[in-house]
Amino acid sequence: KGLEDLAATTLVFHAGTALQDGQLVTDGGRVMALVTQAESLQDALNNVYDQINKVEFANMHYRTDIGQRALNRGR
Repeated sequence: KGLEDLAATTLVFHAGTALQDGQLVTDGGRVMALVTQAESLQDALNNVYDQINKVEFANMHYRTDIGQRALNRGR
């Protein structure tokens, strides 16, 4: 639920998804990855987490550390 609400600038890479009776369903493992672009890494991180908050499915969890090392190196 929520993929239709993502910004047009957000890319979704599907992994553990499948179509079942015309509906997109989770199919185990890593389900998907979301990617955005911005002028800065901090803005890109903010954008992608704003987009993640639009997506919902059972037992959903996601990493919050991706990009943090690169961001910290730049400080």
